[in-house]
Amino acid sequence: MKNKISEEKAFTLLELIVVITLLSVLFALIGFTFIKNIEGSIYTSEKIYSAVKEISVYNQLEKQIFSKKTTNKNISILLSENRLSFYTGYPIFYTGFVRAEYVIQEEDNKKVLIYEEFPYIDGQLGTEGLKKVNLGKFDNLSIEVIKDRKVYKSYKNKDFPDLIKIEIDNNIYYIKAK
Repeated sequence: MKNKISEEKAFTLLELIVVITLLSVLFALIGFTFIKNIEGSIYTSEKIYSAVKEISVYNQLEKQIFSKKTTNKNISILLSENRLSFYTGYPIFYTGFVRAEYVIQEEDNKKVLIYEEFPYIDGQLGTEGLKKVNLGKFDNLSIEVIKDRKVYKSYKNKDFPDLIKIEIDNNIYYIKAK
């Protein structure tokens, strides 16, 4: 009588170790690919969020700066190193003409853009507004005025300029008078 145990087929220890090793390598590759896809998605989401912030600032300024404007004041627009002030008929918070203030503040080596608004034309360009909104943090942010083909970092006038140049995180946007 033959021994039934010796006739049965079975895996050897070496075969099991090889299969487990191959499965481990396969799962490690799948895990690595999955993690890289998640990191790529996070990076893309951050870039999209940054672009949306930039375009939102541009759109808001474009609508406000050359909307129904008033020039019945001695000064209708004021630009300094860290502030853009003007009167506009396109308010965010109130109705009618308002004084809009865009203030650039430094925070943790970043530029923070704050929008402030007064509900009436008060003749006080360059001072704090009543309603405040943080429009975002940027690595780089600057605003310049182009009038009669000259670039101004500071500008104070009754007349609005021909063009406003906004640089946000190495992207340049132009707002042209309509």
